[in-house]
Amino acid sequence: MIQWGYFTNASAGSATVYFPISFYDATYRFMTTMETASSDQALYTALPYNKTATYVSIMRKYVNATTTISVGSSTRGFDWMAIGRWK
Repeated sequence: MIQWGYFTNASAGSATVYFPISFYDATYRFMTTMETASSDQALYTALPYNKTATYVSIMRKYVNATTTISVGSSTRGFDWMAIGRWK
């Protein structure tokens, strides 16, 4: 089964994606991608850290490397796709 979507909320850091249809178990694969502006000098990422059959928890982070390097929690939205067993 393949499921996909776009996640956005204003809270920085941790987020939870709930699947429209539950997977058989937590052995599915979960991928994310984030868009940015061409003038943006930060790198954004959305990393899964807790998977269940019905949802996955995501940690959103950024690294900014302009004159100094800073790391922090992000509020950026992201596209996601999950592939796994249905029954």
